[in-house]
Amino acid sequence: MIAAYIQAGEIQEARALFDRMELKNTASWNTLLAGYAHSGHLQEALTLFAIMDLEAPPDKVTFVTMLDVCGNLKNSAAGEEIDAAVTSSGLWQDVTVGTRSFACTGVYAQNNLLDQARATFDAMPDKLSLVAPWNAMISAYVRCGENSSGVMLFLLMDLEGGRANEITLVCVFEACTTPSQLATGRRIHTALERSGENQLLNHPAVRTSLVNMSGKCGKLAEARAIFGAVAASQRGDLVLFSAMIAAYAQSGHSKESLELFGVMALDGILPTDVTFISVLAACSHAGLAKDARYHFRGHGWRLELGSLYLHGGRVGEVRKGGGGGV
Repeated sequence: MIAAYIQAGEIQEARALFDRMELKNTASWNTLLAGYAHSGHLQEALTLFAIMDLEAPPDKVTFVTMLDVCGNLKNSAAGEEIDAAVTSSGLWQDVTVGTRSFACTGVYAQNNLLDQARATFDAMPDKLSLVAPWNAMISAYVRCGENSSGVMLFLLMDLEGGRANEITLVCVFEACTTPSQLATGRRIHTALERSGENQLLNHPAVRTSLVNMSGKCGKLAEARAIFGAVAASQRGDLVLFSAMIAAYAQSGHSKESLELFGVMALDGILPTDVTFISVLAACSHAGLAKDARYHFRGHGWRLELGSLYLHGGRVGEVRKGGGGGV
């Protein structure tokens, strides 16, 4: 009945029925906790969990639900308490809870609390049997601009025999998108090729990250070589095309960016807003106001083109309002 009320969106009725129950087991607590979590009543879920901890033993389902709640609330203090409860319960050995418990430390990273996130990571037993904690920690470093720390953690993972997947490689190549880390990214790429990790390296997301790595470091010839090697087999890959178009645009190679956009159009690949912004940036750098207007109208986009027309010396043509475009 509690579950039925929750599914009908009647969370208050579910709570009233729960409160009238004389005997409440862990399953009934979990049902109401999940109802609060899924309906967005996150603070109520935390309050209910505190009461449950005094009256019924939490299990794996309880902890997984509450780790999601802490993550969505970005409540690092509550996350620490739940992590401690998971550890004391002995459920660290459970793969699901162990991985989700580490996911909760992403809250620390979002609040620039990388030291706490790393401490939780280091305390995890049997990390090498799981790839998700390594991916989460490397990604946290990259999101917070600690690229060198992300790279070093990947190298530690490799040294200790951890097994990377495509997500790991995307994270580490993203960490190498600065000139100071490019050489390391190249060495990692070469080492993976020599080790025969072709299945991982040929993953579309990994190849796109390699294009991004070279492109953002201004190594356009390398980026185009990687793009060319992949494009033949991934001709319809929108993300790959967008990455190469952006690399050209960001480096001021407007002609090449627009030419590649033309190839993409001929292949019947529809651009996203990200692709189109790169095209407009290319027009901006080259002062091609007419081309920008052509692409803008031809693709039905409604963007603010003021900066483009300033570059093109045609300020008077900027007109705003009502989605009317230019």
